Amino acid sequence: KDVLELAAPESREKIVNNISSDFEEPYEAVGLRKDGSIIIGELIGKKIQFKEQPARVTVMRDITERKKTEKILSLQYRIVSILAENADLNETLKNTIKTICEHVGWELVDVWYVDRDADVLRLGEMWYADFLDREELEALSRNMVL
Repeated sequence: KDVLELAAPESREKIVNNISSDFEEPYEAVGLRKDGSIIIGELIGKKIQFKEQPARVTVMRDITERKKTEKILSLQYRIVSILAENADLNETLKNTIKTICEHVGWELVDVWYVDRDADVLRLGEMWYADFLDREELEALSRNMVL
């Protein structure tokens, strides 16, 4: 089986380049498990002689959990920074929502609040990725009452 079949498409070019250039420093690449799930690996390759022929040995270490932990810690640090930097509750909420969305790859988040006087839910804040139509989304959501 070709080793590149184990690599996710977005990592194949990097792996081929590192193999062909005899790159021997650790690097990260995305792989695919048998079930199709993603694995993040740290790879290091070494050019060797095997049966008097040039060969390459590559070791991969699964760093998927470490990368998830790093992402969570980065998000926590950013949120703590937002809380420390902003005195205004609405600004803090907007920046927190934006940060969470960017870290996890969400494209749209609405925060609703209970309007106790009218006994309904109303849109409080929203965040959306740049490619979404802001005016249309906001108009639809602001006119919606649940």
